[in-house]
Amino acid sequence: MRKTATIFLIFFALFLARGEEQRSLFLPVDIYEEYEEGNIDNWVNLISNQGWNEVYIPVYSGEKAYWPSPTYQAHNGPIHSENDILRSIIKAFQENDIRVSAWFKGGLQVSGEVHPLYQANSEWFSQTSQGNSLTEDKRYISPASHEGMQMLKDMIHELVRDYPIHGIGIDNFTWGSVDLGYGEKTLARYRDSYHLPPDSTIDFEDDQWHTFRQNLLNRQLKEIYRLIKAVNPYIHVSGIAHSYDDTTTNLQPWKRWLKGGYADSIIIPLRETEKEEVSEEIESNQTYAGPFRDKIYFSHTPGDRLKDDHFIIQPQSLDKVENIEDLPWDEIIAHPYHTNRLQRKILTVEDSARALIAGEWQKSSNTHSLSNEFIKTGNETTSVFAWLTSLPQGGTYNVYIFIPELENKHSEAQYRLSHDSGSEILTIDQSAVQGEWLKLGQWDFPEDERITLLTLSNEGVPEDKYVVADAIKLEHVPVEPEVRAAWTSRYQWTAETVEESKQNIREQMERLREYNFNAVAFQARPCMETYYPNPYEPYCGEFWDYESPGIDPETGEEFDALEYAIIQARLNDLKFYCYINTHTITVSSVEEEVSPTHRYHLHAHDEAEEDWRLYSDEDTPLTEYSSYVWICPAVPGAEAWTRKMVNYVVDNYEVDGVHFDRIRTPGNDFTYNPISRKRFEDPYANPDEFEDIGDFMRKQITDQLERIMGDTNILDPTMEISTAPFGIVYTEPEFYDGTGTESHYQWFQASFDWLERGVVDEIFPQIYWEIESAHPFEVLYAQWLHHSHGRHIHAGINNRWNEVNQIKEVRRQGGPGNILWHINNADYQAIKEEIYQEPAPVPPLSWKTFPETGKITGTVYDDNNEPIQDALINVNKNSYNYVSGADGRFSMVNKPADTYKITVQRNEYTTKEKAIEIQAGETKNINIFLEKSE
Repeated sequence: MRKTATIFLIFFALFLARGEEQRSLFLPVDIYEEYEEGNIDNWVNLISNQGWNEVYIPVYSGEKAYWPSPTYQAHNGPIHSENDILRSIIKAFQENDIRVSAWFKGGLQVSGEVHPLYQANSEWFSQTSQGNSLTEDKRYISPASHEGMQMLKDMIHELVRDYPIHGIGIDNFTWGSVDLGYGEKTLARYRDSYHLPPDSTIDFEDDQWHTFRQNLLNRQLKEIYRLIKAVNPYIHVSGIAHSYDDTTTNLQPWKRWLKGGYADSIIIPLRETEKEEVSEEIESNQTYAGPFRDKIYFSHTPGDRLKDDHFIIQPQSLDKVENIEDLPWDEIIAHPYHTNRLQRKILTVEDSARALIAGEWQKSSNTHSLSNEFIKTGNETTSVFAWLTSLPQGGTYNVYIFIPELENKHSEAQYRLSHDSGSEILTIDQSAVQGEWLKLGQWDFPEDERITLLTLSNEGVPEDKYVVADAIKLEHVPVEPEVRAAWTSRYQWTAETVEESKQNIREQMERLREYNFNAVAFQARPCMETYYPNPYEPYCGEFWDYESPGIDPETGEEFDALEYAIIQARLNDLKFYCYINTHTITVSSVEEEVSPTHRYHLHAHDEAEEDWRLYSDEDTPLTEYSSYVWICPAVPGAEAWTRKMVNYVVDNYEVDGVHFDRIRTPGNDFTYNPISRKRFEDPYANPDEFEDIGDFMRKQITDQLERIMGDTNILDPTMEISTAPFGIVYTEPEFYDGTGTESHYQWFQASFDWLERGVVDEIFPQIYWEIESAHPFEVLYAQWLHHSHGRHIHAGINNRWNEVNQIKEVRRQGGPGNILWHINNADYQAIKEEIYQEPAPVPPLSWKTFPETGKITGTVYDDNNEPIQDALINVNKNSYNYVSGADGRFSMVNKPADTYKITVQRNEYTTKEKAIEIQAGETKNINIFLEKSE
């Protein structure tokens, strides 16, 4: 099924002149019957001739799967046919240049009262407070069900891995009703998330209960999104959602999906078909979407067609497609790939329209071409056919030519190809190709330049032979994924006023996008104060009077810089790390001026009941060092407090990761905090019997990271944990045995242990030296890669040296990315011109997307439900020991799927043993109660 020349001529002219427009159809399941009855060509031709450029094909209805899904069948789910009809339907549309997206219509929904999936797996499904699971003749898989959600993820993985789709629309991803979500699995997840005892009463009227169920749904969609992008970062993911006023009723807050970066667009089905009747609903949804209004689309059933770029027709049958008023369009136009800039890189140009013809060429009457090709025989007059183009994105492209079926084609056709490095002559045997695309090769091309891409001459062609000029195709070759990040600390984005601070944040995020960066680490908590409203810590007073810090004059409210930065990052397609300092109480220059509610006044004074500070000897607290008042890593109360603050961010903000700096001490001479010294002598707090207090201190930070990973992954399994340790480690002379400050011995950062134990996902080591310097960048980075244990090492680079060469060195060593210090201190122009010439996706974290291990977290209580600190926890009588924190919490991450025997003990209590089974990808929370020994 080939289009005529006229269609192709108009297509490219309009691509340049009119831009892009989404013209999508949601197709009914009738498409499968039409295929089986041999009518698929009728559908494809009708839709193509009417000017549509995308179809959403239903692949799962909640009743059955429409491809032979092994996963669905393994769980007793019915399929439409053992024949792979879906693949053939996709091919039929794509051969006519219509984008195909999968409509995952069923989502969490299962239709019917006696559906076989429910009969086989009833424990997966959400329940009302009365114990019912059926609502309006539908049931919904609970987002709290690990097994049920894993089945859906595996099904979606099959689709994006095995079928050449451009996008996927996930529909009915909802609890179904605000009355659902009261099953035991959900209640248990709620208690786990907030560390509540197993039998504690839950207040179902509390906003936290409502928000928790929304968040649980959100996190599951986020996992699905990350999985899809890991398989193919160019697949467009749409959330098909209810109108905004149903976010309470259906627990489906789709604006957070956009803010969190786990939906590329939202499609909202309208309730009415007449534009006059739905205009208010459209406006309300756009207002709710706020800065993301350009990422929402509306679908409606046929009737008076809504002539708006943000509408999608949703026909219910072929007849209704035929009878849509005001169709067909009188031209083809390119699909916009929605709003994802990485999608826009994929460019296909089949183009004879933008041609420059010199000399005389004859138009063929051949019907087997992509366009009515031009042919030329050899004679005394030289004639040239030239294809012109203008690429919206420079980069590497595969170049194809279409050679139709035609007799007497010349065996040595002479093409000249122009590219970034010049031009070259290509000799092609046209006679050897009949009606197929021929790949000429792969070259780099410039951005946004009108170029003569390819020319074909009749020079040297015999009089009885032809050379033929038909369509060409450019297929973008995506760049390799890599992290391209920048740090922005409070010193880079804060200003004297809220409006100036907003402007700084906005301009910084736009600059990163402009220069093809894809991630940012934004500092939101420099010490025990924040740049976002927090019920536990005051707003940072470093740049404002503490009595009214950061008050937005427009709203009279505290300026939520973290929320604002997240939105600006998402609008610019940036991955977002919330950058937190973990071991600083306050900036030493302002400690006496901080808010009266600040932890400084409670835990950093001589009269404090529990002093969290470092001490330089047994009697001298460290009041100031390197511009900060520092926290001792071995004080359990401080550790638990910081972890609670990290959990608050993860639970309330749509961040991709939490990123830790100052996760250390400022030196190795400050270990004399009375609490830490007492614990050092306690065999339960120091079960490894470390004789060197430095070893003990290092393990305190490692244990904190492990607890943070366990806690945050209960709230959000996709949450990434990263750190920024100092770049020099002296543990191995064979790598580097230089001089100067180092991190392992002097700052108690056991970073290589963090990687080996899997308590971090990424490390951003601060390697702030030039290549071949006294501290050679290339040697230090190689050492970090050597210890990565499969985790990602993103080199921290300082602009005072040549960051272009350093980024090239990271690539040479096969590293996954870089981060620049800092966002206002980079040679952006040079980086873009020489390295970041086009956008790149961030690399997936395979151990999180396709996990092979699980996590065990828990709380140790006494028989009065009070947490027990420094309880000793051991797994399978292994040599590695875990210790509970001040809140009784412990975590064991990176555990292969298995059954484990947990032993818990503490003096004055009876030892307890418990068997725990975990699955890959699961974070299982347990509660262990110890009884007082007699």
